[in-house]
This record gives sequence, structure tokens and C-alpha cells, in this order.
Amino acid sequence: MEAGASRREVAELLDVSPSTIVNWLRRWREDRSATALASGGSVSPLEAHADWLLGLVAKQPDLTLDEITAAMSKRKITGSRSAVSRFLRSD
Repeated sequence: MEAGASRREVAELLDVSPSTIVNWLRRWREDRSATALASGGSVSPLEAHADWLLGLVAKQPDLTLDEITAAMSKRKITGSRSAVSRFLRSD
């Protein structure tokens, strides 16, 4: 862009959206930084119950996801089978 290209031209060249170019430009003007911002995923709400969940699985490693979610339900812990699966895989 310093050589005269438009935001759209730069976006096409880099195969990104024009709004991405606008955001990158804003960051450059504010911080003089071209490094990537830290990205992070979300934290599972099940993290608050990690000790209990991991303890349950340690005591009964053959529990199914349905059995784990049923045990969670008894303790009024909300979460789906897929949430439990993602939580257990991330640990």
C-alpha cells in the first residue's frame, strides 16, 4: 500500500478480505507491529469440575460418555457428550 496499491488490491494479492487489510493497517499504525496477535480458544466450562471429572474417569476408566454425562447431571453439572469428549481429549 505504501507503493500506491489500494486495500482491495493488497487483499487480493494476499488472498484475504479487505477488512483484514484494514485491521492489519490499524494495528501497524497504532503499534508499529506486524507480529500476529495471540490467539486462543475458549476454556471449557467443564474446567471448573476438572478434579471431579478426572477423578471419576480414573476410578472407572471404562465409563461411556453417556454414563459420564449422567453422573454429571446428578451433580447438576451441565455438559454434552461432545463437550466431555473434547474436555477429556484436551487434558
